[in-house]
Amino acid sequence: MFVPRHLPCPDWARFLLFSALALLAPVVRADFDIVVEGRPTAVVCVAKGASSASPYAAKELVKYVKAMTGAELPVVADASGAGKGRNVILIGEKRDNLRRDEIVLGIDQDGRCLHLCGEGPRGGLYATYELLERWGVRFFGNQTEKIPTAKSLSLPDGFAFSYAPPFEFRKPGSIPLDQNMGPPWAVKLRVSRSYQNKNYGGAWDAVIGSGHSLGNKSFLDAKVHFAQHPEWYALVGGKRIPNGQLCLSNPEVRAELLKEVRAKAAGKKGVGGIKYISLSYLDNNRFCTCDGCRKIRKRWGDAPIGPALDIADFIAKEIEGDLPGFRISTLAYWDWREPPAKTPGSLHTNVYVTICQNGNKALPVARQKDLMERLRKWNAVAPGRLLIWDWDACFRNYLTPYPTYHLYAEDFRTYRKLGVRQVLSQLPHGAIFADFVEMRTYLYAKLAWNPDLDGEAMAREWIDYCCGSGAPQVWEYYQLVERAVWGNAPAHRNTQFKLHGYNPGRGWLTAKDRAEAFLLFEKALAATSDEPQAHAMVRRLGAGLLELVIEQYADVKKAMAHIRVPYGSARPELPPREELVDRFEQIGKDFYVWCFREGPQPRDFASLVKTLREGTRK
Repeated sequence: MFVPRHLPCPDWARFLLFSALALLAPVVRADFDIVVEGRPTAVVCVAKGASSASPYAAKELVKYVKAMTGAELPVVADASGAGKGRNVILIGEKRDNLRRDEIVLGIDQDGRCLHLCGEGPRGGLYATYELLERWGVRFFGNQTEKIPTAKSLSLPDGFAFSYAPPFEFRKPGSIPLDQNMGPPWAVKLRVSRSYQNKNYGGAWDAVIGSGHSLGNKSFLDAKVHFAQHPEWYALVGGKRIPNGQLCLSNPEVRAELLKEVRAKAAGKKGVGGIKYISLSYLDNNRFCTCDGCRKIRKRWGDAPIGPALDIADFIAKEIEGDLPGFRISTLAYWDWREPPAKTPGSLHTNVYVTICQNGNKALPVARQKDLMERLRKWNAVAPGRLLIWDWDACFRNYLTPYPTYHLYAEDFRTYRKLGVRQVLSQLPHGAIFADFVEMRTYLYAKLAWNPDLDGEAMAREWIDYCCGSGAPQVWEYYQLVERAVWGNAPAHRNTQFKLHGYNPGRGWLTAKDRAEAFLLFEKALAATSDEPQAHAMVRRLGAGLLELVIEQYADVKKAMAHIRVPYGSARPELPPREELVDRFEQIGKDFYVWCFREGPQPRDFASLVKTLREGTRK
């Protein structure tokens, strides 16, 4: 309604005019407030029928919001009765047709309810941690968290976010995740594992059998059966042996294995999620050479892995009717890592192949032609059913600097492109002060969840917070390592060096590098002398480098004498060797250490210190 200004305008006309304008004007709603100036403006409610992890998610949300703002969000039993002008955060509402581990966060149309939910029993919990991370909370370690402070917390009106990770199963295996404090941290990082605690969703996902399972306590244990049934085990050099592979052509072996598989799977029928039955060779290359096993190998292109694929295919066909939801996996590793050149037919669609990625860890996967060709060939044998078992530790010495974490993001993007379903990695497992083990656990889990994140920025953020005033020097060490392996253009990731789990190739870190790195850690330790938590972290991070300095003491001392220093400054000196050994031994006493390496004895930390003192450690 238009009213000319020069004409008298009665009150009723003004009323109609402004009413019409109000109807035509766009509706602008305020942000979804949760805390305003230290005062809670929202309540938390667990959805009806939510999983056992959702009440725990509600407690976690209340705990962290209070730590950030000082405000304690009320928890109510019924969202519909919340009222009184407060917003509602509803956790654990069930949604249909979600992808594996997909999370959904969003404000409904009326702008009064924030939904935090997702697939599976941990969906609401994962969504809660996603929200907290958006507010700046960081779960850097099982006892190291960054919790920012704020007077107010809110989300923009209409906020909506959903995400499903590219890998349905993600698991870095490391000491920090497997200690008593590990499970709470693991679920915050959204690591895939079967948590028995109902707060984390209870039993969900299952793996029956170990990584190497055919012939040990997983299935057909030789210690139990060999004496009575030697014909079940490998014929090597003309005789049956108990410490080789199974004779997988033997009909009795097949029948007994099927019986054991069904018996062990019966106890997991009620478990939801993904359930794997691992049917993989033992960790040796003593294959059966009987005529039956030779014939099976021939049918599979004479590939050493042929009998393992054959038995996996057989079991998958036998159980598809009575054990739905169970997957069969077999390991492609060591002498049987190559895919068969031919197959007797299509591999059953419920057979998955775990590829052991033990190539050059100094190069991205995409730059390794042999490895990429192997992955493509395996994808043709088991299309869309590849699992990755990664080596991300120096098994000769868990403490040795082993800079593989620089490549996580790029490698995960390659795996995603190949359609890989699972990523699992063996991280340093023997000591809490193994090479950057907490940071690499954090990076692996976060980048496996979302490979598009900036791995280097995440590493910098981790170091900045966890190392306190020593962060500048530790970050400089991080960059020194990059330059040592990849030169002055580390982003290109070209190198002549080879890093392998059993051949760390320490030559990439020269005596000069070790001298400079040692001085960086000395400065970081001095800078954190009044910061107990950061000081302890710097000690742990520098332990592996300290060992290398001790091993190459004379060369490092000589290199240090040639390090350039500012004019007028005193030239640094390397402390006496015995003093460094004492310092190294004390780190082992102060922090948890089970063993320093995988493989032959002795593996205990005391034996490592002994060889360092004697100068016999190589």
